[in-house]
Amino acid sequence: MKILLPIIALLLTLPINASEPLLSKWDETNWKDGVAYSSYTESITGIDLEIWGVESKINHSKDNQQRLYFTPFLIRNGAQVATCNASKTDDVDNFVWKFGKQNIAMLRHCNLSSGVYVYSYTPASNQGANYIVSLLKKAKTSISVSDSDFTITLKSVGFTKSWNNFGGNAL
Repeated sequence: MKILLPIIALLLTLPINASEPLLSKWDETNWKDGVAYSSYTESITGIDLEIWGVESKINHSKDNQQRLYFTPFLIRNGAQVATCNASKTDDVDNFVWKFGKQNIAMLRHCNLSSGVYVYSYTPASNQGANYIVSLLKKAKTSISVSDSDFTITLKSVGFTKSWNNFGGNAL
C-alpha cells in the first residue's frame, strides 16, 4: 500500500486528455498448452483499466474432433464482462472472419466460462478449419485475423507443437 499511494498521487497530477489514453499497448502471446492471446490494454486515467482481446484455443468439440475456438473478451477494472447471456446458449449464429487474406465462415456459440457468459467462434466447415490450421503451421511468426469489428495479430509461434501435443488430427 505504501508504494501504491505515491503512484496514484503521481498519476493524479498528470494531464488527462480523454481522447488519448494514458496507457495503451498490444500484446500477443506465443501458443503454449493449446492457448494463445492477443490483447489490447488501455487506461485513460491510470487507475481504470480495460483489456480487450481474443483467446485462441485448441479444444475438442462435442463429437470429439480437435478444433480451434476463438473467444473475444473484455476485462474492465479486473472483472470479465459478459458478451452474451444464458438465454442465448442454444443459439448458433453465422459470421465471416478473415484469416490472412481468406474469408472463413464461422459459427458463434454462447458458453459459460469461469462464471461469465461469452461468445466463442469456431470455423463452420472442416475446409475452413483445415485452412486456419495450415496457415498457422506455415506462418513464420504470426497471421492477421479480422472481422467487421476488429483486426488482431495472432502469433503462430508454438502452434504446431500445441496442435500436435493436443492430439493433432488423430484417427
